[in-house]
Amino acid sequence: MAVAITAGLVLTFCCGVINAQPSVSLNLEVTNFRQPALCTRDVKLQHSVSRVLQFKSITECAHECKSDATCLSFNYHHDSDNETNSCEINTRSSDRRGNQLVYSSGYSFNEKLTSGGFGTSTCELRNSNFVYKKYEKEYTVRIESKNYPNYYISPNAANEAYILQNDRKPMKVVSPGLTGEPGTISFESGDSPGWFLRCRHDTAKLDLWDSTSTIDYSPSTFYEDATFWAREDYVYAGWTHFENVGKPGTFLSHGSYRVSCGTSWNTPNAAFQIIPFVPFVLVYKEVLIQSYNYQAYDLSVDGNSRIKIISGVTTKWNFISPGLTGLEGTFSIESVEHPNYYFRYRADSTFINLEDSVNPSYSPSTFAQDATFYIREHKWYSGWFAFQNAYNNLYLRHAGYVCWGSADDGSAGHHNDGSYRFVT
Repeated sequence: MAVAITAGLVLTFCCGVINAQPSVSLNLEVTNFRQPALCTRDVKLQHSVSRVLQFKSITECAHECKSDATCLSFNYHHDSDNETNSCEINTRSSDRRGNQLVYSSGYSFNEKLTSGGFGTSTCELRNSNFVYKKYEKEYTVRIESKNYPNYYISPNAANEAYILQNDRKPMKVVSPGLTGEPGTISFESGDSPGWFLRCRHDTAKLDLWDSTSTIDYSPSTFYEDATFWAREDYVYAGWTHFENVGKPGTFLSHGSYRVSCGTSWNTPNAAFQIIPFVPFVLVYKEVLIQSYNYQAYDLSVDGNSRIKIISGVTTKWNFISPGLTGLEGTFSIESVEHPNYYFRYRADSTFINLEDSVNPSYSPSTFAQDATFYIREHKWYSGWFAFQNAYNNLYLRHAGYVCWGSADDGSAGHHNDGSYRFVT
């Protein structure tokens, strides 16, 4: 039996003479192999070689792979001047994107049709123009925990993945995922292109890894470890579980805020929601906020972290929009001197405090809502505005110099104490 060789080469070895390359004859009965189109020469699979043998022909190399149950593919060196050529036995096959296929002069890559590999269709393998189909216009997202509202998967300074409150680091959803398998996704850092969230199965932790440099842990499994099936409505309606492709049955979950990769799935800690990322815009930068009622006084903060009006200070504030909840048209007020510290209404005291958004001292689950306000321009006086919380509708007013949340009682005192303007 003989089979012609074309692009998308299938090598059928059975009792005949088949040319894997124009000058190579195959006379030995072996199983079927395939080569990627446009990848029939000068290419090999990296990070997967278990043994290197020497044979006189590709036929012998193919037969060796056939007889080894752990061999899913092989690299064969055709252009050696030696009597024998290198035959590299691989324990892995290619994926759809051919991520581990690299240029190597004189080599060919051949994988078993029964290897389970997807095969790659071209050597032009890299495509950075990924779009998550669910959010074609807003493919940059955040990944919110079900169990901890307003907590999002995010890497810390050591590239360890945690759920962090009100964290604003964007993630880019790559679909299909890095392996190219339909229906999968991968998560790329929005701040650091080429860095992906990856399950490290020796530690059972999720970390952020740089795919563009040398990978020092299990490089052969990087792409599978960084690819996930999104199991929507798996346990909870409207929420998604992420199952790792590299180790089926392993799901993302968190404990003590650290994101791990384990078999625990029937829990709110393993449920997440992909939501579009809305970037903050710095609308007002480094402004003073002057009181209408006491125009020699500006908003500042005292030693108890309470917002109050103080005379003779130059405390400056940044206004970002939308506010921390992402609600359109809202603002959050951040300290210039202390980044990530925001005005926040405290329901336990009704005061307005300046608090750390990363580690709030009170009710972390409501921090974003407590720190999100509307600016009501010309609310009571032309040229002056009022701050109204977007969720409880209380206004920021001062009494005894200290600011607190108050309903509008219609009085002149309330309007005077609750009116402000920016001073640059």
